[in-house]
Amino acid sequence: MKYVKKNLFAFPILLIIATFVACNAKPGERTRYVDEIYPIENYVMSFLDSHKDFNTNDITREKTNSEFEKQILDTLRNDNLLKGLPVKLERMGESKGSYIAQFRSWIHPSGFEFKNPIDDVYFDIVGTIPDSLATKISDNEYYVVDGSFISRLDGIEEIEVLLGKNTSAYTNTISIKVDDIWKEKVEVYLGILFFNFTSIEPFNGRKTIEEKY
Repeated sequence: MKYVKKNLFAFPILLIIATFVACNAKPGERTRYVDEIYPIENYVMSFLDSHKDFNTNDITREKTNSEFEKQILDTLRNDNLLKGLPVKLERMGESKGSYIAQFRSWIHPSGFEFKNPIDDVYFDIVGTIPDSLATKISDNEYYVVDGSFISRLDGIEEIEVLLGKNTSAYTNTISIKVDDIWKEKVEVYLGILFFNFTSIEPFNGRKTIEEKY
């Protein structure tokens, strides 16, 4: 009984000590777990910070989108900004002995949302897949694709040539615009992108990472 009483007495003291240490830790010494921010979210946030008046009028929108298109394509050549995003299989085909897959970003898993101020990111991504995955990728699952950007495709016709069959795509436009309903949010359009896929993995939700603060 005495042992129990001693431990009951010691517990609040230890809790107080732990709280004191945490509260008095210097900035950068404390840790917490937060949702990861996808590369495209970081990129768009940074772009908007440097183009705060892009939605002023038609001229500013046109100039901003011209700059956005050039910058996004240049960045994709060195950095896969689509990494981590959930995509869903749209169509598969075979061309010159290789299997080709088209994934779409415009259908999301239940509960998935982008970080503010992004309402949505629309794109189609096409690429060659390994033979070992050709019979395993499902129409009903969401995936995360990784790889290297090769080029932008100008329209559905180019996808259909690669797939060897008819298909659909959301848009071939690359732009950023204020949402028609939620004026504090933006919609991002990345067009149709041709990739060399290096991995295709199941999407398991947004990851949680440890950060210091």
